[in-house]
Amino acid sequence: MKKAAILIILLQVIFFANCEAKRFYFHGTDNNEYVNPANWSPSYPGIEIGKNDTIIVQSDIQFSGFNLEVKGEIEIVMGASLIAKYNGIIIREGGKLMNEGEMRTKFIDNDGVIDNSVAAAWISDSCINHKYGLINSLLASEMSIKKGMINEGKWHFSGKCVIMGEFVNEGEIALAHSANLEIKGNYYASSNAKVLKSIQAVFQTEKVSATTSTSNYSELMVNKAM
Repeated sequence: MKKAAILIILLQVIFFANCEAKRFYFHGTDNNEYVNPANWSPSYPGIEIGKNDTIIVQSDIQFSGFNLEVKGEIEIVMGASLIAKYNGIIIREGGKLMNEGEMRTKFIDNDGVIDNSVAAAWISDSCINHKYGLINSLLASEMSIKKGMINEGKWHFSGKCVIMGEFVNEGEIALAHSANLEIKGNYYASSNAKVLKSIQAVFQTEKVSATTSTSNYSELMVNKAM
């Protein structure tokens, strides 16, 4: 009986140790490479951020040759930047990305939560926000999507965004009074799409391919291309 009780206790200790939240800090002591263990403390987190783990980027960081998968949290602090010119970030359900600095990626694939904080900058070639994804673009934040974006979830928007390519809205966009959203390519909206807009917000698009479910579409300042 004693041996069985001791075994149960040991198994519980191992289980809770594995579940313990871990925090990893990128200092960039050696260089700006993500995969260099010398740049991290207390240790290198790997290219998959576990659901109980958090990585905090305190200096300029870059990676290539892989996509960063986030099941836990990643935070880019003010003054720091994350660059992934040829790759992207995949945020799984329950994962979170907090950008207070600058983020440049090939793509963002979001099934969790993204906070693009006050005065933060986010530049990507493309972005998809899935059905249960949430993007918060806060006051004075800036976004630039060079090729296109799909929104199936919720996008709460207070900053400025320019989408150079197509924008497909199958979810909900809520534009606060300071929001400025400009779409250079085609704008597609499904019958279930919603645009909730403050009267002071600006929503500009050059090519409308479908209507949204907003009750006052004339206020969206839409300019249809000839």
